[in-house]
Amino acid sequence: MSRKHIKNIILNKLTVILTTHNSRYNFILRSLDHYHYEYKGSNLKIIISDSGKLSNFKKLRKKILKKNYNLKLKFLHFKTRQNHNEIKRDAYGKVKYQYVERLKKAIKSVNTEFVVLAADDDFYFPTYFTKSINFLNKNKDYGSVYGHILKFELNEFVPFGKIEKIWVSKENNPPNPWLEDNSFDKRLNNLGKNPWSWFGWYAVQRTNLLKKIIDTADKNRIDGYLFEKFVSFCVATLYKVKKLKILYSARQQNSVQSEFVEPFSYKRNKIQFKNFTSSCIKFLKKYKNVSNELASNIVFKIVEKDLQEYKRNDSKEFFRTIRKKFTFLNFINYKFYKPRIYTYKDKRIISDQKFKNITKETTYIKKIVER
Repeated sequence: MSRKHIKNIILNKLTVILTTHNSRYNFILRSLDHYHYEYKGSNLKIIISDSGKLSNFKKLRKKILKKNYNLKLKFLHFKTRQNHNEIKRDAYGKVKYQYVERLKKAIKSVNTEFVVLAADDDFYFPTYFTKSINFLNKNKDYGSVYGHILKFELNEFVPFGKIEKIWVSKENNPPNPWLEDNSFDKRLNNLGKNPWSWFGWYAVQRTNLLKKIIDTADKNRIDGYLFEKFVSFCVATLYKVKKLKILYSARQQNSVQSEFVEPFSYKRNKIQFKNFTSSCIKFLKKYKNVSNELASNIVFKIVEKDLQEYKRNDSKEFFRTIRKKFTFLNFINYKFYKPRIYTYKDKRIISDQKFKNITKETTYIKKIVER
């Protein structure tokens, strides 16, 4: 059996859920060009979930079909129930971004054993899919597989142009947790040693696991920022997680957007936070058969650092408002007053390990972006 045939058998087990917004469809075309070039003989299944205007969605679909990609494409239009122009941030039970309803719609169309979420401005390196699926096939006690990230930046946030900067992400703010202990309580304890990172969000994972998480979140009204956290919690509860010592994805940095991201507020999110903690407790009781008291103790212990961070964000609301009005204060703040963040780094998963040679990955990304 040829190597190509083996690769195709493996990829038949995977579906990519590719999210986009049709007001920026050059990104989605760049992404599909990449998947077509890498997997055109593999019948890779891709669900394109678009959250833009319906009229633009129809135009985008027509434009994509004209390209004759050698991929198994399915198109879904997600119509949000809320006006994003009116919701500037998660607040008082309302979330800025709806993930659960969108993913619930997409995952109904997934009939493969494995699934991976993908953004239209990110890339997975060619060998990641096969390596992760091979690992999960051999290790039934693991739920998802990820690796290290290569980041790149252009002069502007556009799909094509000269890459100005490219580097391996240190991923130490917060550092990824060690999640290979056999007992779930140890994995959850590791999760709570730092404000949580989203190790299980953009990663190949078991479809039945993600379906279970989406269904639970939907029933308990968890969405937005805290849904991403909930994914991490549920994966760590039910499975071990592997971080491979490879560069598995490349992420385009949007420096303009990152400067204006609003920190998560506890005061504005008491309803969401209550839903989140109570759902974590219910999930532990249901799937690990522990008492309400033990489940509550575990959950409140591991969310403590996150809760402290959210409350600190509340105390800085006034100063952020001032900085927005007087932009020169932002420059002074970023230049001279960088916050010192104290985090626990587990020696078993030093995530800012040195990659001595990234020439191959850099060349690969430049071919896509600088064409």
